[in-house]
Amino acid sequence: MKNALKSLLILLVLSFCAFITACQCNQHHARIDKHAAQQISDYEGLYKGTLPCADCPGIATSLTLNKDKTFVYETCYLEKENGKFSSTGTYTVKEDLLTIEENGDPIHFLIGGDELFLLDKDLKPATGELADHYTLKKEK
Repeated sequence: MKNALKSLLILLVLSFCAFITACQCNQHHARIDKHAAQQISDYEGLYKGTLPCADCPGIATSLTLNKDKTFVYETCYLEKENGKFSSTGTYTVKEDLLTIEENGDPIHFLIGGDELFLLDKDLKPATGELADHYTLKKEK
């Protein structure tokens, strides 16, 4: 009986320690997230890149983010007639997630320093051989 109580007491103490550690870890991540958000507060500017295209050499893309939370998003499908498109509107930033709308559909980017990484509909970055090509770089 004493061994069972000792084991139970040890289990409770270890569980409590694990709980406290997890709480401290979450607080640490919250501080990191807050710090990261402060670092990315200078995201306004012009970003450019050439995104992959299934039936053309690429999509020349530029995204201008203005300080008043408005944007201009321009795409040009290379070697396509009538392949230029432009949309404007307001954008939102939540932590490191930038969202614009084009024709009523949201487009999401992950803000990373002087780069924007295009995300899919599930808010995941591209993977595979072309993953590096889904990036817009800030013009200086």
